[in-house]
Amino acid sequence: MSLWHTIKTEVILENQYLRFLVDEFQVDGKISKYFYHTNANGNSAISVFIQKDRNTFYLIKEYRYLFNQVLLTNVQGSIEKNEEVIDAAKREVLEESGYESNKLIFIGVHATAPSFSKEKTHVFLAKDLTLKSQNLDKTEDIQVVEMSVESINDAVKNGDIWDGQAIAGWYMVKNYLGL
Repeated sequence: MSLWHTIKTEVILENQYLRFLVDEFQVDGKISKYFYHTNANGNSAISVFIQKDRNTFYLIKEYRYLFNQVLLTNVQGSIEKNEEVIDAAKREVLEESGYESNKLIFIGVHATAPSFSKEKTHVFLAKDLTLKSQNLDKTEDIQVVEMSVESINDAVKNGDIWDGQAIAGWYMVKNYLGL
C-alpha cells in the first residue's frame, strides 16, 4: 500500500464543537483532496457504560435531531478544552444519567468513523454508583433506562440499539467483563 503525503491542510469551517478540514495530498504521483472533521477541542470523545450490578446496566434514551428520533444508547460526549479524558467520562455520566461513579475503568479506544473523522472514542465502564441528579444541557432530554445484559444484546440484535458507537463500546465492555 502506498502512503499518502499531505501537502497542505485547510480549515473550511470551525465552531465550538467541530472543525471541518480539507487536506491536499499526494499518492502515487497524483494529487487529490480529502475532506474530514475533527472535534474542536482535540480528536477524542468518551463512551461510558454504567453498570448497576453484574447483569444490569443503565442506558439512556435521547432524542437525536439528525435522525428525528429517540435513540437507545449509552452515555457519550465530547471532551472539553483542557479536560482529561477520565474527567470527561465522570462529568458526562453525572450530567446525562444523574449517577456519580466512584470507579471508572478504562476499557479501550476505537475509531468513531475513520473515513471522515479523526475522532477516537475512549470507552469506559462506570461502577460503584451514587444517585445524584442529572445536569442536562439545555437541548438534552434524556431518560435513564435499566436493562439486563440479555435485553441489551437483544436490542443490538433487533436494531433497537443502532448507534455504532454504542454497539462498538458494548462489545468492548462485554469482552472485558467476560459476558
